[in-house]
Amino acid sequence: MAEETDGAARVLVVEDHAALGEALLFAFSFEAGVEVVGLAPTVAAAVEMVASSRPDVVLMDVRLPDGNGIEATYRVLTAHADPLFALRAAEAGAAGFVPKDVRIARIVAAVRAVRAGEVAVEPTVLRSLLAQAAAEGNGPSDGAALPAEQQAVLELLAQGVGSEGIAGKLGLDAGDVEPRVAATLEGLGARSRLEALVLAARRGLLQLGSG
Repeated sequence: MAEETDGAARVLVVEDHAALGEALLFAFSFEAGVEVVGLAPTVAAAVEMVASSRPDVVLMDVRLPDGNGIEATYRVLTAHADPLFALRAAEAGAAGFVPKDVRIARIVAAVRAVRAGEVAVEPTVLRSLLAQAAAEGNGPSDGAALPAEQQAVLELLAQGVGSEGIAGKLGLDAGDVEPRVAATLEGLGARSRLEALVLAARRGLLQLGSG
């Protein structure tokens, strides 16, 4: 069993397939710094357990017996890589996405990334998600330009660059990255880095290449 520490990431698994849910719980039990607070098989159970256990991360399936997991999203890693699912979940506050057919280690890594505030999305999915968001927007007229330092952060996030990379590329001290990212999110009215990217793409604030 993983040793429980004060800094452990508290994870709630929301999954209606019992075998997969139990496999995730078993895998997480061997991960240091991860504490599973429960397994919820329905939206209703998930909402109740989020309120009672207050997890840091919710690992949530999209299709559940009693409703749409996206609608119940608090901080989500969804099990579908479809860009449209990803876009809707990001708008609901999701912080990342992993498909169900990946290795457990990838899911664990994604949970850790979300806990650290990073964007946990495969590059191809991220590009497709942002392209879809841009297509649904109306271009640059949707919003005023951001300050140059915030725009630089956004462009790097859109490339999949994490906090350490942002510090290196912008010549910042490590401790200066999070305040700048937080200011960028606040300026866009976003709850996560991923939601910030979606909002920026929808407002025409990102230069999206073919990748």
